[in-house]
Parts: sequence; C-alpha cells; structure tokens
Amino acid sequence: MSASEALPKVLERIDAELDNSLNRLFELIRIPSISTDSAYKDSCRAAAEHVAKDLTGLGFDATVRPTAGHPVVTAKTNGAANGGPRVLFYGHYDVQPVDPLTEWTHPPFEPRMETLPDGRKIIIARGACDDKGQAMTFVEACRAYRVVTGGLPLPITMMIEGEEECGSNHLFGFVKDNADEFRLDLALVCDTSMWDVDTPAITTSLRGLVYEEVRLTCADRHLHSG
Repeated sequence: MSASEALPKVLERIDAELDNSLNRLFELIRIPSISTDSAYKDSCRAAAEHVAKDLTGLGFDATVRPTAGHPVVTAKTNGAANGGPRVLFYGHYDVQPVDPLTEWTHPPFEPRMETLPDGRKIIIARGACDDKGQAMTFVEACRAYRVVTGGLPLPITMMIEGEEECGSNHLFGFVKDNADEFRLDLALVCDTSMWDVDTPAITTSLRGLVYEEVRLTCADRHLHSG
C-alpha cells in the first residue's frame, strides 16, 4: 500500500479511535508530572514509565533513561526501507505548576471536555496542550498507521524528555553524550503554534530562542542635549 493509498485509511482509523485516543491521553494527563517541584519527582518518573510502556506496546524499543534530573524516554522503531528520511520526534511529558489552585474550577489533573460558545470542543487540564496533547497526537498517528499498514512509513526515533518546563538543563548533556543515535535526517517538534484556530501550521528550520540583556549606564543628572 502506497503512502497516498494509506493516508485516507489512517485518517479514518484515527476518527474511529478518537474516544480511545482521548482515554489514553487522559491517563497521561492524570499523572502530575510537575518538573519544577522536587515533591513531584516520583510523578515525573511515573509519567516517563507510562510513556515508555505505551510506546513499547506500539512496537517501539522504548527505554527510560536517567539523567541528573528527570529521565528521558527514548523509543526507536524501523520504518519502511524506502529511502525516506530518518525522523527524530521531540516532545516532553513534564508540565508547569498549577498554582494558584483557586483559579481552577476543577482539579487541574482531572481532564474534562468543554464546548465553547462557537461549538468547538476543548480539553481542560494541565498539560493538555503543552505538551502531552501534542506528543500523544504523534503517538496516536503512529498507532493508527501501524494498525492500517502493519508498520510505519519511516524509521522513527522519539525523545520525550521531562525537564522542558524547567529549562531542559540536563537534556543538552544527554544529547551530547548520545549524539550518534540522534544524528538523524530531520527533527519534528510538535510544540509550536497554529496559524489560527482553524489552520494548522508547519514551522520550518526552527532554531530555538535567543535571550539578551541590555544594560545602560547613564549620567547621574539631567544633561542638556547640546
């Protein structure tokens, strides 16, 4: 089955499995993996193990790998040998803190669906859109593709880290120490923006962020412009 033949069937499978996909996402969201608070260290580990177990069930060789901080999940699978690119997918399982709790109308780690006035349905929960929702979108796409075709169209390596919300301090050393296995053809980051609420967007050549601090030292009294 060619990719063009497979895609409509994969999309049909995704639609048919939406409720099950949401249940799997909600299971992950319920784990309070707050990376900035050491009180949630075990929860971050639990989230990593949850992700690895799910990917193993999809046929990936998934491992929870230690760092000096929260662990990184890596998962690899061979795709069709059709000369296509080797893909690295990046996401993160950690989330921001939920304080102040008084601003939440429901517990932040109990996901629920709400319908907006314009008819759109959204998920309300910490991590639903940064980044558990996006990461699971990619995982569910792989799940559907494997069911429909029996495999994946490309060799895929996933890297799902647990410190994005606190600066990814240990990710750089992890990647440097394991550079050979992540030296692939392209990287997909499913944690960027849409063009608008109706239009998805693909940002190419994403290069990260640059921070600058500018300090000005001025006279200690008012001076005439002349």
